[in-house]
Amino acid sequence: MSKGKSMQVVVFVLYVVLSVVGVVLVKRGGENPLKLGVGEGRVALTFGYITLLGLLCYICSFLIYTSLIARYELNYIVPLSTGGIYLLTYAAAIGIFHEKTSAIRIIGSIVILAGIVMVSWKN
Repeated sequence: MSKGKSMQVVVFVLYVVLSVVGVVLVKRGGENPLKLGVGEGRVALTFGYITLLGLLCYICSFLIYTSLIARYELNYIVPLSTGGIYLLTYAAAIGIFHEKTSAIRIIGSIVILAGIVMVSWKN
């Protein structure tokens, strides 16, 4: 793999990881409810540093994503990234948050993985 190709893969993986870490941190931070208050003519929104870190990850992933969609065909990069983000988020939901799963969701994830393989397959 060439140096340029390696860098493209690193940027793509960074995008996917930042997206998944962002959603995990926002969910973890959301376990403590946000405080919204109105007083003395001001609106105050308070949330924890975990949520803030998750939002920062989202912002960084969005900036990377804009670069990716500018460089690659949409019908290639969108399914690849969306599928990868879904699969890693699904794994995090089960592994970190102990969310329930089902046979149909597992089968659906396998279909998504097969779709990622097909989309990334070179003609």
